[in-house]
Amino acid sequence: MIEIKISPLPTPPSTKDALNFAERADNFVEALPQFQEELNKFAEEGNALKDELNAATQSLIANLNDTKDAGVQELQAKTQSSKTEIETKLSDVIDTIEKKVSETRLDELLNAYDEAKNSSITAIKSQQEKSEESLEAFKQESLESFQTSKEAVIGEILAQQKNPQDLEWKLLTAIASFLREQIKSLKDDFEERQRIGRKDYFFRNVLPENYVPMGIKLKAQDYPLLWYYTIGTAGNDRRNYFEIPKSNQYSKGTDITKEIGTFGMCGLPEIEININALLAGGSGNAFKTSWTNNYITGSGGSYPDNTLAFSASKASEVYGRSSEVEVNRVHYLEGVYAGKKQKSDQNKFRDFIEQIRKKDEQRLELPEQEPPLEVKPVYIRGLPSVQY
Repeated sequence: MIEIKISPLPTPPSTKDALNFAERADNFVEALPQFQEELNKFAEEGNALKDELNAATQSLIANLNDTKDAGVQELQAKTQSSKTEIETKLSDVIDTIEKKVSETRLDELLNAYDEAKNSSITAIKSQQEKSEESLEAFKQESLESFQTSKEAVIGEILAQQKNPQDLEWKLLTAIASFLREQIKSLKDDFEERQRIGRKDYFFRNVLPENYVPMGIKLKAQDYPLLWYYTIGTAGNDRRNYFEIPKSNQYSKGTDITKEIGTFGMCGLPEIEININALLAGGSGNAFKTSWTNNYITGSGGSYPDNTLAFSASKASEVYGRSSEVEVNRVHYLEGVYAGKKQKSDQNKFRDFIEQIRKKDEQRLELPEQEPPLEVKPVYIRGLPSVQY
């Protein structure tokens, strides 16, 4: 161990001790060279110690490296030797185990084979016995069932021999039931087709099911029956879409097919009056002068003989447009029965129309039904005023 001693410096002078300031300053200055010398000596000793430490460290590192290399080689050699020894022992153990396993497996397999053979023979015998019992029970059940059926058939035959009309009655009843169902189906289909295109009025806020509003355009595939029965009327030119007549209009019957669905404007009969008026030359509203070129002459002088004509259509276009009179009315919700909306492609649509055409050609005669109750509104006649 290296011991280095450094003498402490004297107390430096201070302004707080003015009396001893000079003495302390001299002592402090005198001690500085010795303090510096001791510091230099300490630095030299420190450098020498550092060199010794470096040398010792390098030597230690070299020794450690040598030891490491030797230890690694020795460890590798020992590891390889241990590995070889372990592999040898492991191989011997595996051989021993495989030998024991093969011997044990052979015995187990022989025992298992014997057990399986015995179990299979027992199971086969048991199943054979059960099958024989089931077969015997099935034979007995079949025999009893056949005996019961035979007795029932014989009883039915004997009953029919006693009363042969029973069989005929059952047959006729079945035929009558079938015919009733077929007639009902045909009747319902016929009545459904007869309702197609019917315009009805409803005192309610929405149309019933299967009714469509007025003034709309429909697709032929969606309503094939309505499309088929409106061919040749206004709005149906045999294309993919057809139109329902306008809404909010009065209806009028016609026997001309091309007029069905067309719109006709309202009107009133024309009113015409011719008046011979002397010296009448004015006109206005429904009046006009007819001619003024004729003069009557006589001893009393001459005066024009004018004709004053009255025509109501000059006051309102309503007059002269029709031969009927507009009426007061009550409004109802109106719609056309179109049937249930269909979902089909073009081919199915054509087949459906062909079936309807054939049915219409047959024209089945079905019993008439009482007509449904219709609400008939009360109308009050009235005419628009004419100014003279």
